[in-house]
Amino acid sequence: MQRRITPTMDSITKELSFEDDLIHNDYDSAEFSTISDLQADEGDMFWDDEYEFAEVERLDAEENETEHNAGEKSCTFTENETLEKVVRREKFKHSQLESFFILNRSDPNARKYTYDQIPQHYVWNETDRIWTMRKKGKQIGRLLYTHHSAGELWYLRLLLSNIRGPTSFEALKTINGVQYRTFKDACKNYGLLDDDNEWHSVIEDCSKSGFPNQIRQLFVHIIVNCQVSDLKTLWERHWKHMIDDLLLEKTKTVVNKMTSYSDKQLQYFALAEIDKILKSIGKSLMQFKQLPQPPANYLQSGTNNLVIDETTYNLSEMEFEFNKLFPHCNPEQLEVYTEIGNGQVKPPKNAVMDYEENDIIIPPEFCDPDWKIKVRLARKWEQTNRDGHLQGVHMILIDEYHKRMHAWIRCTLMKSFDDRFVGGETYEISNFIVAPYTEKPKCFEGDIQIVLTSRTIVTALQQNYSLIPDNIFKFTNLKHFKDATEQDNHLIDIIGVIDDVRPLKHVTNTTNGDQFFREFVVTDLIHRVKVFFWNELATAFDISFNQATDQPVIIIISCCNMIRNDYNGDTAIRNMPATTFDLNANCDTVDTLRKRYPNEICSDEDDEIMKAIDEYEPEEADETDRRETIEKALINFNVNIATMNRQHEQLNQNLTDFRLNFFATVKQQHEDMTKILTEFTINFYKQQQILNEEIQTLRIEAKKMRDSFNSPKF
Repeated sequence: MQRRITPTMDSITKELSFEDDLIHNDYDSAEFSTISDLQADEGDMFWDDEYEFAEVERLDAEENETEHNAGEKSCTFTENETLEKVVRREKFKHSQLESFFILNRSDPNARKYTYDQIPQHYVWNETDRIWTMRKKGKQIGRLLYTHHSAGELWYLRLLLSNIRGPTSFEALKTINGVQYRTFKDACKNYGLLDDDNEWHSVIEDCSKSGFPNQIRQLFVHIIVNCQVSDLKTLWERHWKHMIDDLLLEKTKTVVNKMTSYSDKQLQYFALAEIDKILKSIGKSLMQFKQLPQPPANYLQSGTNNLVIDETTYNLSEMEFEFNKLFPHCNPEQLEVYTEIGNGQVKPPKNAVMDYEENDIIIPPEFCDPDWKIKVRLARKWEQTNRDGHLQGVHMILIDEYHKRMHAWIRCTLMKSFDDRFVGGETYEISNFIVAPYTEKPKCFEGDIQIVLTSRTIVTALQQNYSLIPDNIFKFTNLKHFKDATEQDNHLIDIIGVIDDVRPLKHVTNTTNGDQFFREFVVTDLIHRVKVFFWNELATAFDISFNQATDQPVIIIISCCNMIRNDYNGDTAIRNMPATTFDLNANCDTVDTLRKRYPNEICSDEDDEIMKAIDEYEPEEADETDRRETIEKALINFNVNIATMNRQHEQLNQNLTDFRLNFFATVKQQHEDMTKILTEFTINFYKQQQILNEEIQTLRIEAKKMRDSFNSPKF
């Protein structure tokens, strides 16, 4: 038997599959055997000579299952057949879906599966048009792709993919004894349309067999004609399905075939194509603010090879190659390199480095001593690897334009620079590198950093620049704290009132050994967030909190991490190496929050509480009275909770003191009783020893008397 196998490459999964034209992949479909050893050898020879590609794993077969509305199943006929003849022939010829309904009526085992799961357990008999129990082998069911614009047919497909054991079209539309008019209504009442899952499902199904340009068109259709609640998530989960053809096209057009693209660039390419589709129907990408907005050069560059080549450098690879090759330059090469670099990239004299706008890597030889910044050191911390070896020092700097920047000193340069930097002091820095800031999580939101090298010049400024603040914060509103936990790109800053400080707890594990943490709550009167300070930061917090005199105590936590409990979904804050805190800081933000906080004196005055609410977060003009009443009650409730927490802490302290006194008394009594018992035991054993000695003496005398009575002389 001659067998033809065609290798194909799927553009999405990149897995090699086989299409067998003569032998069905289903194990239940056919049986065959070789006639003789000679024929078997000839077949092996033919296989070895004809095909030379590597042997790969044979994938499970697929059963393409059709779906259709009631009374709308498809059929085939010739041009010579009359419609009456076609109807008579097809009337009692069941489709796969109709046979699936019949199977569920008679076979309880089949009711455990959805329509697309049936081929894994049953085999479709094309001759008898029935499903029979599978004896062996594996097969994967796949519903044929249905476009979302197909209406009821698409909702039918959605039900068949989620509902187990339906016995008819009407059963699919019946929920708790109520039969709904359409499949769409049934999907709504099953809860299949409550979120964006339907749109995710549509795109995922299309990506299995559709081309990238079709997926982009489908994406445009969904965002324009359908109600998508989270457009950003829809894009982030599926944009990679839309770029394969674009990546191939870019690879063909660029001169350097080794050019690589970042994820951001690939997204911009796809978004540019989506923008073209939107403009063809009178819309624009700018109308969809949740989607990333590519720069104008991506929207206008088209196939301009020069633009493509100049925007597709692999910066990290270039930096690595530069750092590898540059130290090996001889003096002549270094002289030429420096001359060319200074001639092309040298900035104007006394230029101020706009590090937030610069997105290229600048080698130190390209920098000029006049290219400088004046900054204040807000904080610094060391970074170590898993083995505890020092890798370098991080720093957060603030310039005279009130902008934060991250700086990095590698471990080999720490002896040169680390001692020069003192927290709170101001410096002038020149001859530095601007590099991508790719660490996760970053200490704050930003894409670049400055890197100090052996050529960097650091000068301590004698005069204290009052224009440069001690610190800069970008506070995250506790109202949106749960949303902030969804991102892991950067750390956050928060401010609030300290409440419900819990006792210090110790934990031990095999990885980190003995550790301890302090738990407390930060609140803004309405929202409350748990905070966990570990080890050294917990100790520093205890010292500062005990010394704080102003009440309530207001804390600023900078560069902290957000965590979510996977078990109960609670969110909390924990410290990182970059984390710092300040209690009752001397700044306008703390003073403003203190004025808004209803202390015990004015907590019962409704006008003061409402004033605090209005000042803290002004409501929109069309806000209902009901919302204001609820928030007012919530404020009162939180104030009462705070009071109860303080009372609870006092009760806990009293209980602790009582326990200490009680156990001290019991311990003393126990020691006294133990002492008395010990003395009694010692005396008892002494008396017992004396008694034993007397008994022994009496026994000896008695023995002597017996011996004397028994003697002959007596």
